[in-house]
Amino acid sequence: VDPHPPAGPPPRSGARGGVGSLAGGPGFPVSSPPPPVGGEFQVNSYTTLTQNHTRVSSSAAGDFGVVWESEGSGGTDTSLNSSQGQRYSAGGTPLGNQFQLNTYTPNHQLFPAVASTATGDFVAVWQSAGSNGSDNSSFSVQGQRYSADGTPLGSQFQVNTYTTNTQSTPTVAADTDGDFGQLYAFGGRSFSIWTTLGELVFDSGRMFEQITAAAVPT
Repeated sequence: VDPHPPAGPPPRSGARGGVGSLAGGPGFPVSSPPPPVGGEFQVNSYTTLTQNHTRVSSSAAGDFGVVWESEGSGGTDTSLNSSQGQRYSAGGTPLGNQFQLNTYTPNHQLFPAVASTATGDFVAVWQSAGSNGSDNSSFSVQGQRYSADGTPLGSQFQVNTYTTNTQSTPTVAADTDGDFGQLYAFGGRSFSIWTTLGELVFDSGRMFEQITAAAVPT
């Protein structure tokens, strides 16, 4: 299975923090990066091979979490790529150790994204080659909820209910009530909406395909 298939738009993040220049269109000036607070630091403690596709999200208090794709793992996933995370205080102090997001470990676990609530609870989503759920056709989208102290809330769950072909490069965002209001899987032509309790509110299933077929009959 190709671990990085073409899948529509590039990966996006639900992150609410970051460092870099802001470039706008006409009438929007390019600003300078904010001054750094402290020195540069390394997030990953597992240093073998490649660590990439990083995303970050912060709580209202300024604590933040970083997720990324790791080639291998210091945890239970040593098959191919895993999805990893690390929590930090607002001052940049690590909160606990690097941890593995995925409990399903065969094949590739790719393109993780993360979103935090105002209280610090967070959810991570990623693209998985296969799953221990109902989607074993190709790539699925998986998720895991966490409390503010990093304790997993429930088990890893499958986001997509439409399981044909590839579901990939997910993003996630949290609303002001703490519900994770948006989980998108580009490439699978579907999206799902879940609450912070992991309850499925809406799944588009084959809706886009059916609308397209009705508008452009073959």
